[in-house]
Amino acid sequence: MLDTTLALHDDKSDRTRAKHKWTFGLLSRLHTVATTDLRTPQIVQVLKAIETIGDRRETAHRCAQLVGRICRYAVQSGRLTASPATELRGVLKPVRTEPLAALTDPVMLGVLIYAINKYGGHGSVASALRLAPYVFVRPGELRTAEWSEIDLDKGEWLLPAQKMKMRRPHLVPLARQAVEILRTQHVLQAISASFSRARGAVGRCRIWHWRPPCTAS
Repeated sequence: MLDTTLALHDDKSDRTRAKHKWTFGLLSRLHTVATTDLRTPQIVQVLKAIETIGDRRETAHRCAQLVGRICRYAVQSGRLTASPATELRGVLKPVRTEPLAALTDPVMLGVLIYAINKYGGHGSVASALRLAPYVFVRPGELRTAEWSEIDLDKGEWLLPAQKMKMRRPHLVPLARQAVEILRTQHVLQAISASFSRARGAVGRCRIWHWRPPCTAS
């Protein structure tokens, strides 16, 4: 089989490449098979084995997609004349999908925003909850936000390429309310700085961590 790096897509984010690496690991029975010796029945056998362990249909389909990409590259690079992964349609059970819960009623959305604004828990959690509706980023991107990415004067949040799924920088405009939330959070961090230093806290200046504060732009 082709080298692992062909499956991991170096141009993707670290999280996406980690998922690809995990998926590639599930195909370990094919790792020692030479690309030219790979046959459709071998692939089917491995995929069916993955599918039957705890009814992991979606995982099996992801593995099939990965094998397909590897074989397609092998054909394009002259290692194969035809892909053994082209005849996998219908081999696996269909993935069961359920629609994700979403608020579509404006009244209920108002109830949610009201509940967020009334949240009385940890200061950083409250600030993050209040900021989320203004920025529409993934939870992981919000959680790992750093002050170095934020320009409060310009009202901009520039997420670096290495944090993004498509490996491209992403600019998030910050509304006036979002800037106010972030300025408040920066003050809260400044107040807690002496406690963080007393505990020997070190690391990057993330917005939601109680660390010695960085200078916000």
